Amino acid sequence: MWYIERRLQDALKQDIGTGCEIPRLDPFAKEVMQFDREMPKVVCQGTDWVKCYNSECRVVKSILKTMKGIVCAYSDIIYQSDQKYILAEPVEVRGDEGYTLIKSDHVKVVCIGKHRNNNVTSNWEGHSTGIRSTLPRVPSKGREHSLNVLILGFDSTSRNGFIRRMPKSYRVLTEVLKATVLKGYNIVGDGTPAALFPLLTGKTELELPDLRKFKYKGYIDSMPFIFYKLRDDGYRTAYFEDMPWIGTFQYRFNGFLRQPADHYLRAFYLEESNNGKKWLTGKQDKYCVGDTPQYKLMLNITDQARQ
Repeated sequence: MWYIERRLQDALKQDIGTGCEIPRLDPFAKEVMQFDREMPKVVCQGTDWVKCYNSECRVVKSILKTMKGIVCAYSDIIYQSDQKYILAEPVEVRGDEGYTLIKSDHVKVVCIGKHRNNNVTSNWEGHSTGIRSTLPRVPSKGREHSLNVLILGFDSTSRNGFIRRMPKSYRVLTEVLKATVLKGYNIVGDGTPAALFPLLTGKTELELPDLRKFKYKGYIDSMPFIFYKLRDDGYRTAYFEDMPWIGTFQYRFNGFLRQPADHYLRAFYLEESNNGKKWLTGKQDKYCVGDTPQYKLMLNITDQARQ
């Protein structure tokens, strides 16, 4: 018995302080570079007639210069649950007058007007999103000057893949912003939920209630997401994903019953993509929202949300 205890003590002493050995992999090793390839840039066609910035939507200047007698009908895209949204009754706005976002951050817009040079009638239909004004929250005592919190994720992208494909962004993070790179960060399980549950709740999927679709008809609102904690701490919150038809919390789960954050893009993307049917086409514009690449729209709206 004494011999076994002594061997255990010796083993523990050897392991103390060593932890897990993280492999040091070369992002540009020839073994992986043979599979690396340039992807075509996303190029979006046309010109959107209407853009929203923060809570104001209006016809863009280039359209006002070439068109006259413009009338636009704005329909708010109203979130009801992760599985359902409705379009509000359209509100007509003329010329360069603005439309203020109050009920929702997102609108479907239908416009009609005449070309100034030949009087020919044209119309445009599209979607736009901004950030409506929300009631300010009172921060917790001692937290009045807390920093903004931004988590920006690229699914199915490794750290080395990020270094290879986005070298300028990596240099800004590490050299300009002096960011800390979590070289030992890893997924805790299999699939996107196994990556985001630990990050957003502090728990693994196995530690949380089993709310998968095929076993349970409930929603995931009760889980301890970080944006709930931030909201209670006085923050204005936002949670954005860009592919709602295979959403992290909707593909194997039923998603949220109530909007989880002050600003949430799910209803917008469901409407804009026709519930994901747009992505069944092989067309390049499936990566676009009107005249804007989808990734740019996400970054633009995130920038507005932080202000």
